[in-house]
Formats: sequence, structure tokens, C-alpha cells
Amino acid sequence: MSPQARKEYFKAVWLRYKKTTSKSEKSKILDELCANCHFNRKYARLEDPLIGSLLNDLYKNEWRLFHNFFMPSVKLKAKERIGSKIIKRHDSPKTPYQRILDSKFIPPHTKQVLKEQFKTLNPFKLKKTIDKRLPKSIVLLGNHQL
Repeated sequence: MSPQARKEYFKAVWLRYKKTTSKSEKSKILDELCANCHFNRKYARLEDPLIGSLLNDLYKNEWRLFHNFFMPSVKLKAKERIGSKIIKRHDSPKTPYQRILDSKFIPPHTKQVLKEQFKTLNPFKLKKTIDKRLPKSIVLLGNHQL
């Protein structure tokens, strides 16, 4: 199914789903959607397209930058079993951006582009924007009935 056809199909199914009030009818519609699009029924969700677009936009812009440039994480370096105990050794906390700069597999040009992008970012502004935009999405999710 082409992306355009899938989009039209989702829109048609969404309209049918929204009109019905019966839980059994909604369940049938979701079963049909899963069968036609090869989704796992457990994970099928029909959300308001506005919510999805808000969250996607938030991720593409502020969240991705904030997470990749300013949120450190630890990576597991070694795991050793001593009897029934497992000893884990972790690397020091680094952001994904710092890990890329430390990597010998990334070309210098890419590192330079990332350094230039890093200079333009302000973590406080990003966090403030995320905090401002996220409640709108959460309110929409809370008001949305599946």
C-alpha cells in the first residue's frame, strides 16, 4: 500500500471510528485496520492527527536537539559474573553529541557541522520551549477518547 493510499485509508477509518459509539463496533474497526495494514492489535491506536503532528514537530525540533546535545547517558562497558552476582561497569556520562565527537569513525566535516550547530543552541531556551509546548499535547491527549 502506497503512503498516499495508506493516509487516505487511515482518514476513512478514522472518520468511521469517530462516528460510532459502540465499543464492539470500534473493536471491529480496529481489527479491520490491523488486518489490512499488518499492525499488531495490541499496539494499534487511532489518535487525533493534530496530536501526532504536534508531538512529531516537538520531537523534530526542540526535543531531539535538547536530548542529543544536552542530556548525558551512561553506556555499559563491561558485565562480569562472579558467582551469582553480576558486576556492571559503565562509561562516564556523556551526551550523544560528545560520543560522536569522541568517535574515530565520524568524518571531521560532520563533527565540524555539529560543533557549529551546538554553538547556536541554548539548553534553557530549548527546555522552556519544550515545557511550553508539551502541555498542549498532553491536554489534547487527555481530552481524546479512544
